[in-house]
Amino acid sequence: MQPDPDEEAKVMKMAESYVLERFKDAEVTEGVLFDNMGNFPFEYAAIVVDSVTGTEFYVYENESTGEIVDTFLSSKWEDEVTEAIEDSIDTAFGGDVTYVILYDEESTRQLDVSSANPIIADVSPTILLTLHRDPESR
Repeated sequence: MQPDPDEEAKVMKMAESYVLERFKDAEVTEGVLFDNMGNFPFEYAAIVVDSVTGTEFYVYENESTGEIVDTFLSSKWEDEVTEAIEDSIDTAFGGDVTYVILYDEESTRQLDVSSANPIIADVSPTILLTLHRDPESR
């Protein structure tokens, strides 16, 4: 399944308005994430970068509610946790490990945070570690 250029243009236009209203230091890139596999709660999302934090995040229309939403806070926190733990992970497990930090999008969205409205909250991430090991001989 190929992305629809009209849908990509639509999400870019929608995201530009949303970003101008909510984020003073972010801008929409030329990129659109097209999810034809159902991995995300959207089919099309504009890729946005906050110039102050360097956080890359998505702006999209929630398919259930029709509301325009973003992943700024969860993406920012995921970047911060990754930076905080990467040396410890490498020390504990070596370089043969991959990991993903995830924050629940719905929980973080309810905090109503933007770069113009920062907040510190006590929300715990999920950290998924994959240890790559050779099988042991028996």
